[in-house]
Amino acid sequence: MKKIVVLSLAFAASVILSGCNSDEDDAVSELNGSKNVASEFSAGENNIQSQPKTEEIAARHETVRTKEDGTDYVSIVEETEDYIINVEIPHSDSSDVTTQIESELDSLERRFKRSIVEGQKDLSELEIGFEKETLNDELIVYTQTAELKNTNADRTFFQTFIEYNDELLEFEDIFDDSVEARELYHHYVLQELKNENPVHLNESSLERTMIRSDNAIDKVYPTEEGLVFQFNTLEVGGMDVGTPKVLVDYANVSHLMTEKCQEILGDVADEWKLTGAFAGSLTPSDYDAFYQVRDDIDEDKQLIALTFDDGPAPGTTENILDTLAEHDVKATFFVLGSMVEAYPEIAKRIVDDGHEIANHSYNHPQLTTLSEENLQYQIGYTQELIQDATGTWAMLFRPPYGDTNQFVRDTAGIQEVLWNIDTLDWQSRNTNLIYNNVMTNVGDGSVILMHDIVDATPQAVVNLMNNLDKDQFEFVTVSELYEYREEVSSFTQY
Repeated sequence: MKKIVVLSLAFAASVILSGCNSDEDDAVSELNGSKNVASEFSAGENNIQSQPKTEEIAARHETVRTKEDGTDYVSIVEETEDYIINVEIPHSDSSDVTTQIESELDSLERRFKRSIVEGQKDLSELEIGFEKETLNDELIVYTQTAELKNTNADRTFFQTFIEYNDELLEFEDIFDDSVEARELYHHYVLQELKNENPVHLNESSLERTMIRSDNAIDKVYPTEEGLVFQFNTLEVGGMDVGTPKVLVDYANVSHLMTEKCQEILGDVADEWKLTGAFAGSLTPSDYDAFYQVRDDIDEDKQLIALTFDDGPAPGTTENILDTLAEHDVKATFFVLGSMVEAYPEIAKRIVDDGHEIANHSYNHPQLTTLSEENLQYQIGYTQELIQDATGTWAMLFRPPYGDTNQFVRDTAGIQEVLWNIDTLDWQSRNTNLIYNNVMTNVGDGSVILMHDIVDATPQAVVNLMNNLDKDQFEFVTVSELYEYREEVSSFTQY
């Protein structure tokens, strides 16, 4: 039988490695002082200035042992007057994996020893142990944790090894490691960490760790429930944050599983896949079940559709909804699944107030660059979130950036909507410029693009409501515009 082994090495050193960011460096200096065992140890083997060492011969003992669960491992104990090392190395059937683990631990030991100053006041201890978790007959996870114990605060860092059929795999071999995928992982981890410890969380460090470096990806490992992201000390916040471990449910990221991973895991992978309905399964006959076009539209007037992208957002979206309600105007909101997930009550209000809710993807990627499976997820999962929050279903979608092609349209399976007036509110963030862009170009069949996450947009909407001639213009939703103005139902951006 083929075997996958995931070995997650969690080395708790007394400081972050040399790749730590400036915020972490400041925290280290504050905690540890200008120079000590911890700071010397963290600098990396090649960067540490050698210190005077004790010349006594260390007593070192290596013993093969077996844990209660039957896991064999090598126990190494080494002791001098200045330090104690206690290491457990799990045994792998793969010589390549075993060799790499031993190499990592040997490097760690050497760095630890070089940080020791002869005759130092306090005894330094390096303890490395591990736990084993069996996911199924083919997947085993070893989490190996090491702690450096002295007068300074302990630190932790991790590394993951993935073995399949005597072959070492990278994370990108089993899950998507693109920037857009990292942004999605980051979104879920950020939500969880905000719930757990929002006060001491450093969001910029988290973003840097998860998106702009390999620090987080190198430490991810799978469990039965989802992907686990384990973070180093000071990697996502101060000492109070500790070394958080965040589980991201497979239901949220299973679409990012690679074909190789699905092949390796077989039926297990199928269980992880998103099981909810996909937008492409809907047909136009479902239309009346989700959004009702008003039958009292005065089609002799010039019909214009206000559309809002990227929400819903607290404050700005709510202010726009208040203004629209005051003037009895209906609009279309192209929502992001991630925002609906964060603010379901605002999404529900959009529908309860009689507006049309539409799909703008989950987290605003460039859809033309996605695989079919990822594109289906962006639209399909957002549909589920909209339905869960509002009880209705989006029958329209707008591709982020207006970036589309026939593949995107065919895969989405619902009506695509672009625009013909771009207020550029996201760019100018100026109420007067937003207002003038509309007033200069508005006419019958206008589909006006705005963003309900921009602070200047709500006041621009107020100005439009107060100044557009109600005897000449009537505001409608996009679906209503398509109903009464068939000639604009397939327009493109210009």
